[in-house]
Amino acid sequence: MSDLVDGPWSIGDFSSDVTDFFVHESGEPARIKRLDATTTTPARTASTQARCGAQQTSPSSRVVNPSKESSTMHLIRKLRESGHATAPDYETILAANVVFHSPVLIRTIEGRAVVAKIFAASTKLREGAYTGEWKLDERRTLLRWKGKIEGHELESFDIIEENDEGLIVDRTVAFRPMPAAKLFRDAMRSALGSSIPDDFWEYTN
Repeated sequence: MSDLVDGPWSIGDFSSDVTDFFVHESGEPARIKRLDATTTTPARTASTQARCGAQQTSPSSRVVNPSKESSTMHLIRKLRESGHATAPDYETILAANVVFHSPVLIRTIEGRAVVAKIFAASTKLREGAYTGEWKLDERRTLLRWKGKIEGHELESFDIIEENDEGLIVDRTVAFRPMPAAKLFRDAMRSALGSSIPDDFWEYTN
């Protein structure tokens, strides 16, 4: 779900090129940064321990294998793949001023309650799983998801940014292919009803 700004992303040496999906605000290339104990933000580590009940281990490689590195799995990924996450569940990992960008909406969505409702609806309307997780730096994570919407293949890429407390402050999503993204958009509009005004879905002129 994403607004675009200027300049292409360049993300390390991915085997899959995702530069068509995301752009970088400053115009400077973004590189995957390998994290170690010295680059972990103390405030965020403490917050993560408090919310997850265990300290997250900094990844030794860029790709997180969900079967072997579950302790490093991003919280939004854990909620989605639990299969029963609700809007209140998502609210616990969102900052009050969270911003959400989606290609199926023409305007940016802001605010914990409405964004959490969107995430919960999205979880119920499409089936699939995350196939990759990369730490871009100490605040940003890239996720890749593959699944289906109404029996048709759908793929997404997410860039998630967190604050010092480990709460999500910004999420940008890209979907492909376009026909499947349209099916998803229509399903989301129906599910969310009056929660999202019409001018977020359609141009007024």
